[in-house]
Amino acid sequence: MSEFFRSSSAIAVVLIAALSACDSVDPGPAFAGDAPLSDPVALRSPAGPGSGEPSLYTTADGRVHMSWIEPDGAGHAIRFATLGADGWTSPRTIADSATFFVNWADFPSIIELADGALAAHWLQRRPGADSPYAYDVVISLSADGGEHWQPGLTPHRDGTAAEHGFVSMLPETDGGLTAVWLDGRNAAIAEPRPAGPGPDMTLRSAHVSGSGGITQEALLDPRICDCCQTSATFVGDTLLVAYRDRSAEEIRDIYTVRRDAQGWHKPVRVAQDNWMIPGCPVNGPAIAALEDAGAVAWFSLVGGAPEVKVAFTDNQGRSFGEPLLLERADGEWATLGRVDAEWIDAENVLVTWLAAKGKRAEIRYRTASRSGELGPVRVLAETNPSRSSGFPRITRAGSDLIFAWTLPGEPATIKMARLTLAAVPRPALR
Repeated sequence: MSEFFRSSSAIAVVLIAALSACDSVDPGPAFAGDAPLSDPVALRSPAGPGSGEPSLYTTADGRVHMSWIEPDGAGHAIRFATLGADGWTSPRTIADSATFFVNWADFPSIIELADGALAAHWLQRRPGADSPYAYDVVISLSADGGEHWQPGLTPHRDGTAAEHGFVSMLPETDGGLTAVWLDGRNAAIAEPRPAGPGPDMTLRSAHVSGSGGITQEALLDPRICDCCQTSATFVGDTLLVAYRDRSAEEIRDIYTVRRDAQGWHKPVRVAQDNWMIPGCPVNGPAIAALEDAGAVAWFSLVGGAPEVKVAFTDNQGRSFGEPLLLERADGEWATLGRVDAEWIDAENVLVTWLAAKGKRAEIRYRTASRSGELGPVRVLAETNPSRSSGFPRITRAGSDLIFAWTLPGEPATIKMARLTLAAVPRPALR
């Protein structure tokens, strides 16, 4: 979970030092309703100069919460705003500190609970720890729409000076939430360390009640990739978590683990890419659901070529269909991954990813159907291929898709766009 990209030389070629891409023009109001519906429409961002690492969440009534990090004095602030029918609310501060752990790939998030309360998470460096990678997950709750936030709580109670991060949070029907995270407590073992492979990163979860109580702590997988994002959603009434696994042979394929009325089950491999890599590619999967349908998108390296794929499940993650190839590096454009996904109707899911060519990068998107057809590859925006461009995010809100991404520069900015569902190019039937 360290800031650097730990990978093989085959992947290193896709990390390119880059110049800033051309800036786009904000439309002023939240939506530019007179823009052509066939293309993404620029959407004004509420984030201030220097902001980055956006995260999006759509509420049950169609509002969109966006959280982000921006500079604040000698440290940083985590802020959020809400997009509704009347545009953006004024940005509010969730927390500020000079000791946040700020990482291009591991960013804060915000969700809304069943009773309308808000929950946000961030990463906090552990006081007095010798390692720069000793930090904790902190979750804070707000019962008044974000005006005030309760003191932060830590869902992991191991007390070790180790890495904890890459969090996914989901609201539960009881008014609380489930948090899932990468947990490095096994690395904080007493000296001397045992011979053989180093301590394993684990995948763990816990339930946080609306009053801040922590229960149902669980170990979901005892050995996973060190620094790839998790992604979680409910597929019907089954909670499904997607992540990058790590076998004893250093195979780092995408897995899911599900929780139903019987509890947590054994992890399932989404596809047999058999990607052997002695390091973390910092490139996690994205999972999306629409009622009982689920889709997982991910980045992998197959036969030396970077790829972006998607696979569907119609049985709440017990198994997955054959993956569909959305893009493979062609020698001119390098596929970087950094995926996200969202359903656009009952049959089709839209996946976003980054591709780079020299000092240029594009945020691309493509639709895929449950029956195996693919739509055309389209470009959402130009950006920067460096790590500082982060991970573009997408959410569905009513009849729109909302996108957010970091555009590096002096200062960096968060850019946004809207695309109506009616304008999304669907796959053509074979």
